[in-house]
This record gives sequence, C-alpha cells and structure tokens, in this order.
Amino acid sequence: MNDAGVFAALTNRPTREPDPSRRSRGLLVSDALGAPRAADAATRLAELSARAYNPFNLFVCDREEAFVVVYEEKPELRRLPAGAHVIGNGDPDSRHHPKTARLLDEAEAIARGPLVDALPALARTCRTHLGGSPLEDTCIYAGSYGTRSSTLLRWGTEPEAGVFRFANGPPCTHEYEDFTTLLTQLDPAGMRAGAATRKHA
Repeated sequence: MNDAGVFAALTNRPTREPDPSRRSRGLLVSDALGAPRAADAATRLAELSARAYNPFNLFVCDREEAFVVVYEEKPELRRLPAGAHVIGNGDPDSRHHPKTARLLDEAEAIARGPLVDALPALARTCRTHLGGSPLEDTCIYAGSYGTRSSTLLRWGTEPEAGVFRFANGPPCTHEYEDFTTLLTQLDPAGMRAGAATRKHA
C-alpha cells in the first residue's frame, strides 16, 4: 500500500513452463504502487506488453475503485463492482472452479454480516481444511507447496479505522499478529491529496 491509499497484490497463474527470461511478476506490485489512484495503476497495467510476463492476476484498489488485471500472454483489465471478490490462481470470481465458488459464497456471507465480525470470520476462512484434496483447502499443505503466510486488512474511508493483521506462517498454526501501527506510518497528507483528487476528478 502506498501513501495515497492504493493497495496492490499479485498471484501467479499456473503455467507448464515459466519463462525465466521474462520480467519478474512481483515487480508489478511496486509499479502499481507508483500510481496516485487505483484507476491510474490499472490504466498502466492494461498497457503492459504482450509476452513480457509469465501469467498472473494483479488486484489493485483504493477507497473508491477496484480492478484486476488477468495476464495470459497479454493483459486483460476488469473493473470490479462493489462487493465480495475472490482472486486466486485461476480466473477471478469464477464459479466454474469449486474452490473459488465456495470461497466466494463464504466471502459474500461475511460481507452481508456486521463489519465487526468480518475479520474474525475471514480468519476462520483462511484457516480452513476440508479433509479432501489439500489444494481445495484455503490453507494449503501439499508437500513443498502450500500457504506461507496470511494477511487481514481492513481499509476504508476513515484511516483510523484501518486494521492490519499478519500471520507469519500457515494461519491454522500461526496466530495473526497486530501490525496496525504500520498503517499510521503512511503519509496522511498523501492520502488526503489522493482523496481530494478523486473527489474533484
């Protein structure tokens, strides 16, 4: 997250043979955070060159808008409406994928409930093990592949209501620690300037 309140996160999409000569997908998060608004970041991401990156999904939002860029040899920009969304390694919000459909149902139910219950409910979802295929679990244990950490972030129109919690390991075995004080280190002037720009755009 940057001082203007723009948040960005990336997931890799599966590919049989990743091309090591292509630019690192992780650098795109830093690129997105160079923008003062999510819409500006999304516009830049939509103009990425074809065949420059291995496949990914990149989510970027601020307090007013949210977008996801799906990259499979070229970028496809999607504006996300208000509401619950699930962005994993496959197509965002796709109900054709059982795991995504299950998580989307859970996220929508949480979104309909009281705000005070949202983060604890999301934490329970992130810890879930179903007992079947480990890849269908929210918290994955599959040999050398699996969940390495988990983050819960609440970010709204009032910065002082923000919450940032982080589990430094699989959340089923690691407690979420409170790192909300890190949010106070963001530049309030930058956030106010970003909000003013959006308000008068």
